[in-house]
Amino acid sequence: MDNTPCTFSAWMFGVYDPVPSYDINEHLYYLLETFQNKSDKILFLKEKYNLKATICICIEILGTQSPAVYFEKDILNFIHSIQAEIDIDLYAFK
Repeated sequence: MDNTPCTFSAWMFGVYDPVPSYDINEHLYYLLETFQNKSDKILFLKEKYNLKATICICIEILGTQSPAVYFEKDILNFIHSIQAEIDIDLYAFK
């Protein structure tokens, strides 16, 4: 058995909306409303435990319809305020 300590773990928060949307900002505003008043706590935990914040966006494309990917200023300001990175994954289904 390998005794190497784990170097990766994650706390995840998901926005799962059964209604299709071609605007990712509709989902990101839910994230913003949930965490915006916790920015100081997020920054404190990042500093104390040497953590990294990532906003991962998974987009499922069905058929030929694909969403426009853009970020409204409020969303970008929040992501910047918690010093987070953005990761976008696209999944295309036929």
